Amino acid sequence: MNKKQKLILGIGTPLVIIALGVICIFLYQPIKICNQILPYSKDNYCVAVSSKLPKIRKQCKLKYSLLDKDVLTQIFTNIKDFQANTDKDYIDELLAPDIIGDLDKRNAKIDEMVQNYIKVLEEGIEANKYHSRQLKSQSNTLDFWNNALTNLNLEYGESITAELEEDLRKAKEEGIFDADIATRLRKFRALGTPYCEISSLGEITDCSGQYVGTVENVFKPLGSNNQSNTKKSEKKDERIVISQAVKDYHNALAKETAKEMKVSVDCAGKYNEILNTQGYENGQSISGCTQAEIQSITAYRNKDVEFNGLVEPLYSNAGMPKSLVLKGVSIMCFEKANVEDNSYCTPKELDTIKNFFKENADIDWSKETFMY
Repeated sequence: MNKKQKLILGIGTPLVIIALGVICIFLYQPIKICNQILPYSKDNYCVAVSSKLPKIRKQCKLKYSLLDKDVLTQIFTNIKDFQANTDKDYIDELLAPDIIGDLDKRNAKIDEMVQNYIKVLEEGIEANKYHSRQLKSQSNTLDFWNNALTNLNLEYGESITAELEEDLRKAKEEGIFDADIATRLRKFRALGTPYCEISSLGEITDCSGQYVGTVENVFKPLGSNNQSNTKKSEKKDERIVISQAVKDYHNALAKETAKEMKVSVDCAGKYNEILNTQGYENGQSISGCTQAEIQSITAYRNKDVEFNGLVEPLYSNAGMPKSLVLKGVSIMCFEKANVEDNSYCTPKELDTIKNFFKENADIDWSKETFMY
């Protein structure tokens, strides 16, 4: 063996060992976490499901790391939670590795679940109509009280039938289902991913209930008369823009608070979150803040701040209109400009704000309000 071959072997061997080590970790970690979360699963279930995770990630066109422990924990926790709410006779059918790891088979199973739901509605309507016919045949008697009771039962039965018929129409034409059924379908679509729900339009919700984006052209809408693709895209884009704007606003607030209180941005963000949700008491511990940062926060809150009087809102005392966000105005810019501080806005943003309020004297806040 010459020197060149020895050099190649000396460099190549460690790289191969490292690569094999990474592959082993990649294969073993999900199995280990699965066994911890699903200790009573059947033999080789965790091995089979773990081997499908890269495939479902690719099919759903999602981006997340399958080496991340938190991601893997959430994936198998979702399976465990869905299993806990599934009749034992259907667990093997709905949670089989082939169903979790193959989008086409999953979609076929969803179609089957939808058809079963529609069948139940149709049978319920037919049963109610049959019962109504029976009651009508009993209403033409000389017994006044019996007739009155029968007529009340008829009215109630007809109202239930009308509700069932509307549910059936929505399911067939619009792909809209009873809340519990819809939630279950969204959770079923998300199995094998670290997300908790994925709608039939591909809208993704994480496990804290936050809308985080969409996956395109993966899940077919249910129902024959859904909105056009253009309208769906506009709706999804709007939610993405609003969600990102709110995140940017909270990040900007955290940076501003950090500068004022002389603490880290992470600490300031946690402080703002507690302040807005439950209120903060001086000296209160905050996860993510050091003891020195807690003292700095307390000192800032205790110091005398020069009072210059309240500033009347320049544009709105009801918050920021959603349309401004969709026009590219940041929430921080609007909040500051609303109290006559234009330093956070670009000239374009200021013009957009002024023109919007000039052109919209009567704002419909039922359409413009959003949470931030």
